Amino acid sequence: MQWAVGSGLVKGKSGNLLDSQGTATRAEIAAMLHRFIEKYELVQGKAPGGLMGWIDPKRLQIPKTGDSSVLGLWGFSLCTSLAGCLALTTWQIRRRREEEALQIIEK
Repeated sequence: MQWAVGSGLVKGKSGNLLDSQGTATRAEIAAMLHRFIEKYELVQGKAPGGLMGWIDPKRLQIPKTGDSSVLGLWGFSLCTSLAGCLALTTWQIRRRREEEALQIIEK
């Protein structure tokens, strides 16, 4: 709360009253978000991971070819997909071997 007040994001209610335990209206939340966006000079855009939202253009780094430092969501998704494919393939191979073993026993 000290950070929000000190940064000028939270101004309080009329009469210099800061009601930290009270509820905020939609307009009050919108005002705080607006102040945050203006204070940190955010713009709407696409982050390196491909997600749209509010970004800080000064901190935005466009990944270079071969740069593995900015994998983010794309890298995580790729690794998860590969792990899922490996698990499914392993399960199918085991199942096929078990079926073949049962056919040999039945003969």
